[in-house]
Amino acid sequence: MNRAYRKNILRTITRSMGRYLAIFAIIALGVGFFAGLRQTKPAMIETVNQYVREYQLFDFRVLSTFGFTAEEIERAGRIEGVRTAAGAVFEDFIYQDETGNTGVLRAHSLTAGVNRPDLQAGRMPDQPNELLLDASFFPESMIGTVIRVSKDNPDGTKNSFNYSEYIVTGLARSPYYLNTERGTTALGNGKLSGFAYLPEDGFSFEYYEELYLVMDHDYEVYSEAYDEAAERWQDELEDEISKLVNERYERELEKARQEIADARAELAAETAKAEAELAEAKANLEDALAEIERGERRLAEARTVLSLKEAELMEQEQVLRLQLEQARQLGAPEVAAPIEAVLGQIEAGLKEIEANKAELSKQENELAKARQEWTEAAAEYEEAVQKLAQEIEGAEAEIRDAEAKLDSFAAPEIYVLSRETNAGYAAFRTDAGTVEGIGKVFPVFFFLIAALVCSTTMTRMVDDERTQIGTLRALGYSNAAIAGKYLIYAGSAAVIGCIAGYFIGIRVFPLTIWMAFDIMYGFAEITFVGDAALFAWSLAVSLLCSMGTAYAACRRELRHMPAQLIRPKAPPAGKRILLERIGFIWKRMKFLHKVTARNIFRFKKRLFMMILGIAGCTALVVTGYGLRDSIMNIVDYQFDEIMHHDLSVTFTEPLTEERAEEVLAEAGEGIMRHALLLETTVDVMRAAGDGVSKSVFLIAADGTAMKDFVHLHLDGEPVPYPQPGEAVLSRKLAEIIGAAVGDEISVRYGNTTAVLKVSGIFENYVQHYIYVAADRFAETFGEPYEPKTLYLILEEGADEYAAAATLSDLENTANVTVIQNIRSTVENTMQQMNYVILLVIFCAGALAFIVLFNLTNINITERVREIATLKVLGFFPNETRSYVFRENIVLSAMGIFVGLPLGVLLHRFVMDQIKIDMVSFQVTILPLSYVYSVLTVLAFTVFVNLLMNRKIERISMAESLKSIE
Repeated sequence: MNRAYRKNILRTITRSMGRYLAIFAIIALGVGFFAGLRQTKPAMIETVNQYVREYQLFDFRVLSTFGFTAEEIERAGRIEGVRTAAGAVFEDFIYQDETGNTGVLRAHSLTAGVNRPDLQAGRMPDQPNELLLDASFFPESMIGTVIRVSKDNPDGTKNSFNYSEYIVTGLARSPYYLNTERGTTALGNGKLSGFAYLPEDGFSFEYYEELYLVMDHDYEVYSEAYDEAAERWQDELEDEISKLVNERYERELEKARQEIADARAELAAETAKAEAELAEAKANLEDALAEIERGERRLAEARTVLSLKEAELMEQEQVLRLQLEQARQLGAPEVAAPIEAVLGQIEAGLKEIEANKAELSKQENELAKARQEWTEAAAEYEEAVQKLAQEIEGAEAEIRDAEAKLDSFAAPEIYVLSRETNAGYAAFRTDAGTVEGIGKVFPVFFFLIAALVCSTTMTRMVDDERTQIGTLRALGYSNAAIAGKYLIYAGSAAVIGCIAGYFIGIRVFPLTIWMAFDIMYGFAEITFVGDAALFAWSLAVSLLCSMGTAYAACRRELRHMPAQLIRPKAPPAGKRILLERIGFIWKRMKFLHKVTARNIFRFKKRLFMMILGIAGCTALVVTGYGLRDSIMNIVDYQFDEIMHHDLSVTFTEPLTEERAEEVLAEAGEGIMRHALLLETTVDVMRAAGDGVSKSVFLIAADGTAMKDFVHLHLDGEPVPYPQPGEAVLSRKLAEIIGAAVGDEISVRYGNTTAVLKVSGIFENYVQHYIYVAADRFAETFGEPYEPKTLYLILEEGADEYAAAATLSDLENTANVTVIQNIRSTVENTMQQMNYVILLVIFCAGALAFIVLFNLTNINITERVREIATLKVLGFFPNETRSYVFRENIVLSAMGIFVGLPLGVLLHRFVMDQIKIDMVSFQVTILPLSYVYSVLTVLAFTVFVNLLMNRKIERISMAESLKSIE
């Protein structure tokens, strides 16, 4: 390449800098959009990849119906391929903070080397009565405060903690929770308020509930290599960990069998010993009874003898006293004296008999006491016999129960769950894929328009330099050398544009989209990544669009002989346009308007180029405004058209209508209406079992009472509240599980699964809901209808926060939700999408500007003599500008007309690609957005026209007098 050749190329670039910059800009914009969107997913993946590696998200979460011991955890860590193994426990509990706020937290044990908390503020816990709180839902002001395990928790929950109060030492994020969804719970209103991390000593547990494993690998997350390795590891781990747990199962089984055998042997020995003791006791009782009976007989005989002797003596005494009386009457003392002596002997004998009777009575009393003691001993013996029989029966029953339990002592089940079962991790894969889906369609517009811009630019340049090309050929330059000039011109602009667009795009687009994804994630700053293959592909497409069109333009001209090229190309023959054939319109048009119409349709390539470019720009702008309408307005749709209550109050105990009235009375004035309902979480899927299962909120209430609080409708038509045995579903939930009106769905509530018929589908934009009737609830679900939630509508002007504070202080209040807070949260979240919307509109505007600027610049350049002639003929500056720019405005209007319906289709496609699990979007474009789209494109048209004014003003009238030869 000689010096003159290089100088000619540089002079061409400097003298046509507008065209050069147009190629540069359109290539930069196209590559920036293409590379930026294509690199957004890799950047997002790399961001989560680095975060997961730094904080060691588990590769596998292992659950066992038998739990895990510390020894099994240690042995699991020695399995080939395992880098780290850690046991963990978790427990949901109702908490209460120092200000009286309540909610439900999921407490996890801190695990070394797995699922490490990402500390955001404060410090890590170092005492068993300390914890970390969820940084996504709690402010830094919570550090240093006390979290209490509420007395309203079930006993089992309270017993799972070693303390009733825990001190907050810091706030953290967790790789276990990549997004803001925290899941559901059986406590409170069914929704978790966040997570907490405690040291192991803060829990009271016998076995670990979970086993987390980190494998020894360096695979990138979501990669095909990782997925394949995970499948292989999963099978291997199931076998190895099953062996570990089954060893303990067999030991426990054998231990239980031995304990039963020992118990049975011990029972037999104890029974034999007790029976021997009872037999001996029985023999002793029999001997004692025989002895007592013998004594009683002896005493009876002795008493009989004494009685007979006493009777005899008394009879003798009576006779002797008669004789003594007679002797005394006869005055025979000699007779009386012997009689008195005998009477004395008789009296002495009677006294001796009395003494003997007393002795006999004493002996009889002793025998009676002995018999009483024997009776009591006999009763004790009988009681001992019965007690022994009962104890034997009880022991045998316990042994039989133990044997029955042993027979039903099933082998432990092992569940090895991969990362894909983690909601945040799985959702991130889907959401990152959404960005990739968007990146497949948008860049097509830019590269097509880039090709058209380059084609038009280079074709016009070659046409303008036709004479120079002929001269160079006449001077002996080869076709390759001549074509090389234009290839270098277009290629250099494309290369510079590609480099600038690539490096700007791979930073601006990922950063902007990541700011929008902060809605659900935001766990780290975006990590920018590059891709040499993508850059090479972008450069190849850029060169194809620029150098390919340049070569096509040169090749067409280089087919001619130098003599033909030196002479100017004959202008295209004039033709009548279709509008001229419509006489009643054509005759009424002004002359300059007729000229404009002829110019527009005479240059068909420029016509189609302009229409396609502006149509593409309009479609993108419509899509941008449509995104705003579909995303930003869901707050108004949800909280103005569907949900009409101001407060939601959940209690720890079931409510009756009477208790609800008492609550309202205690809450004071300001409450206008209330509704009593049961609000919980359930798992829903199609009854056929061939769809997706989804955890959603279930509302059970009286349909009449709910009509003022929730407006169920679809496409403007009201949806009737379901009857018993029926359900109505939110629209996105129905789409996810694949259910339609008339289908049957399976609803798992507690331990019961009910089959319900879908009676309707309603619009809902935040969360997933299913509504059922309160009537015959117990019959449907097998559980009693126990409403614990009140929806409240306040009077106009009432302070909802003051009402919430009053309700929070009431007995058994578990949680008070101010709907305005939820609305503000969702609204702030949706505001983040403005970054993406503004980016799309900015790029669309930049595309429109480049297309309009380039085409207008070419149009003016190729019509310099025509414009100069108009000036010579006396056209005023405004008339000259109108003559030129009127075509731009008409072509822009035609492009807008084509672009509006194209924008509707593009908007629908983009909305189909944007999938956020807990949010449903209304795919709509408001009428005002069409107006804004038209005004935006027209604004760029006017702006370009203003920029081109100076170029028209600088055209010299002498140009019209120059010969084109």
